[in-house]
Amino acid sequence: MKKAYLILLLAALACILPAQNSPLTLTAPNGGETWAIGSTYAITWTQMNLTGNVMLHLLGTNTNPANNLIAADIPVEDGTYDWTIPSTVTPAYGYRVRISLAANAGVSIFDISDGMFTIVGGDPPPPPPPPPTTFITVLSPNGGEVWQTGTEQTITWAYQNLEGEVEISLIQANGTQAIMVAPAVPIETGSFVWNIPVTFPTGMYKVHVMWLSTLTVYFGDLSDNFFTIEGTTPPPPPPPQQLTIISPNGGETWQAGTMHPILWNYNGNGGNVMLKLMGADNTTPPLIIAHSIPAAAGVFDWLIPPNISPGPNYLVQIILLNNTGEYIQDISDGPFTITPDPAGSIIQVVSPNGGEIWVKGTMHPIIWLTAMAAGNVELALMQPANPVPVHVIVPSMPNLGQFQWMIPPFIPPADNYRIRVRLLSPTGMFDLSDGDFSIVEGNIPPPPIPVEVTSPNGGEEWHKGNTYSITWTSGNYDGAVQIFLVRGNLHHSQRMPIARHAPNTGSYEWTIPLRIPVGANYRIAVRRIGGGFDISDDSFAILPPLTPIRVSPNPTSAGTTISLELPGSLPVSVSIYNIKGQRIRTLVENTPLSGTQNFYWDGRDSQGRQTAPGIYFARVDSGGSVSTQRILILK
Repeated sequence: MKKAYLILLLAALACILPAQNSPLTLTAPNGGETWAIGSTYAITWTQMNLTGNVMLHLLGTNTNPANNLIAADIPVEDGTYDWTIPSTVTPAYGYRVRISLAANAGVSIFDISDGMFTIVGGDPPPPPPPPPTTFITVLSPNGGEVWQTGTEQTITWAYQNLEGEVEISLIQANGTQAIMVAPAVPIETGSFVWNIPVTFPTGMYKVHVMWLSTLTVYFGDLSDNFFTIEGTTPPPPPPPQQLTIISPNGGETWQAGTMHPILWNYNGNGGNVMLKLMGADNTTPPLIIAHSIPAAAGVFDWLIPPNISPGPNYLVQIILLNNTGEYIQDISDGPFTITPDPAGSIIQVVSPNGGEIWVKGTMHPIIWLTAMAAGNVELALMQPANPVPVHVIVPSMPNLGQFQWMIPPFIPPADNYRIRVRLLSPTGMFDLSDGDFSIVEGNIPPPPIPVEVTSPNGGEEWHKGNTYSITWTSGNYDGAVQIFLVRGNLHHSQRMPIARHAPNTGSYEWTIPLRIPVGANYRIAVRRIGGGFDISDDSFAILPPLTPIRVSPNPTSAGTTISLELPGSLPVSVSIYNIKGQRIRTLVENTPLSGTQNFYWDGRDSQGRQTAPGIYFARVDSGGSVSTQRILILK
């Protein structure tokens, strides 16, 4: 039954397709003829580039059913067949002829008389019946419309004296098969919303709406003319994600034990980056600087490990970490240099550090600083010129930064002892006390005058760019001191040298560098060269500069405005610096100003030349306070 229905559907489609778009077209009988039983008539057709045989069938109506084979295996190129109408045909009005080309997969190309014709016997034919009032008419699309794939469109139709469902399909110009859109839609809705798939083939089409019925009668309609389905113009692809190292990018000289900003540009959305230190000769094993930093930050303040091997062939590699599986990375364009840290190794013994006198059988703290080093440490009692420990105090313990040592009674008295703290893994780095200390028998002699940090000693708020006094007491010691900024605690800390060989005057004027990160967990450590050490009792805070500045727009491809709020009348200088720290433009210099001030920079240097795309810095000096703001210049 389904096969018969399919054949009828295809036959109905063929009869209503325009001849100029079909490769097989029936030309006679085509509607209005009157043929008599017993007479011979020419059934004719046209074809375009077809081969094979055709079959001819006589089709009736619902009041005069017929589906009689007229002829089979007629060469399609003949274009005509002489048919003598047999007496078995019932005289009536409403006949059509169907022609179909046989193919390996069944009927695929066919046509049907456009109109009905009459077959008569001995009597005159009856008059044709009045036009039927039952119909389906496609309203939209009906010709000329342009629909795009990926959009939502409405197919509409009118109908009369029908109930049930309709099938909606598309017939492509010069096509031979229907493309299903909706297999069953209630006819009374009169419309169907079609979401055109993005992958739907483009071209010219007509809509076919056909009534679904078990009867052999056909009710349906095609669009009067062709409409077009076009591909949706895809949005332009997003620009490729770019990750670019800005600094260090070749030629810089950075000192181990100091802090420097690693800068990069990133134009993507989200994700983190990993930073690695690499050797330009590919012989130095990579060192992970930071595991996961927000890619959009564009900066990471790197405290270079004090024990890193100095050399001129270092590169920084940045790698994007995301979930897309796309590998994006960049490496410094050229090598930069890391110079040695005069302060020593990654581990630094601070107590005992020279001059102490400890009594056997008493407990004393062994204290050391460590620059975020993981793993365990070994503590050993050493003497000069002897690489073998006099006594291993602790063979292995967590790197906690301190250990309370009860001096065993079997340790021989001597005045040339030192403590060695050695990192067991992965580097094996160690440090010794800078000077000798003594272990004695009997009572404890008066201790030497200690070093004591007095400012900052906890709770202070110091602003970047301003100058403050670091103070300490150290008796009448005439030697030099070392001063460090310590972030964290003794267990896990980062240290940055402030002064490596300052006179022991009890005071040091320190202008806080702008590169120091803002934070509330800083302390100052003062170490007497040759013995004595102290650190702030509690943490102090380093805050942003006192004169905040705003830059807008930022980023910019042209000029930008630098705005600041001054608390009072102050001498103000505003300058522009490049990434190398070179001043390229001065907007105002040492001019008394107050209140809200705006300074426009047109993106040019002092010679009037347009600056290259990249990162620049606006620096504002106002009454001893220094503020900076990064400016990104685009192409």
